[in-house]
Order: sequence, then structure tokens, then C-alpha cells
Amino acid sequence: MGKNGDLESSCVNCGSSLKIGATYCPRCGYHQRPELGSESQGLAPPQSRPQRSPAIAVVLAFLVPGLGHMYAAEWTTGLVFLLAGIIAAASMAFLVGFLLYPIVWIMGMVGGARAVERFNFPEKF
Repeated sequence: MGKNGDLESSCVNCGSSLKIGATYCPRCGYHQRPELGSESQGLAPPQSRPQRSPAIAVVLAFLVPGLGHMYAAEWTTGLVFLLAGIIAAASMAFLVGFLLYPIVWIMGMVGGARAVERFNFPEKF
């Protein structure tokens, strides 16, 4: 039971507590599978969350490294790519950035598109 006497279950992905009948975990966003017999208890079947576009992730990562990951809700990875992009851009003063920045930039675009695939189809990964 929760604080207010609500029935609770746990997320199948991260284990955090959920109210009975929750479709998505508020902590990790993972889609919860309905328990057997939930349709007979008057609960509606789960609806899928909005899909995100890999093309938008690539465009965002093209503009700023890390934004593609952030668009796919991979905040930590997005911040790492953002910091790597800033460091690579700053290192252009020492000429090494001219090699480093394109690597970070391309990896950010490819990684952003793959992050959206993980977001859209979590059961495959």
C-alpha cells in the first residue's frame, strides 16, 4: 500500500513503485505490461506512447552534439556528448579539435538515431 492507501506494484524495468494500472513508469518511462485478467477488472488496454523520429534526432545532433540523445530521453549520454563537443570545440585552438570534433559530431548523430530506436522499441534491446 502507498502513502494514501493506494495499491501499488513495481516497475518491471527499474523496480520503482507504481500505482496499480499504471501504463508507464514515471521514473524510467518503461511501458508496463498489463497483468493477466486486467481487462476483466475494467482496465483499458495499454496505449502505446508517442514514437519519436530518428530523423529529428539526427538533425538535433547535427546542430548540437548530444541533443539527439536528450530527445530520446537518454539525458546522461546526451550531457556526455554535449560536454565532449564543447571540449572538442575548445581544443580547436590547439589544432587537435579539428580531428576530434568531427568524430564526436558524427558519433552523436549516429548514437542519437540509435537512442531513438531504443526509445521506440525497448523490448528489442
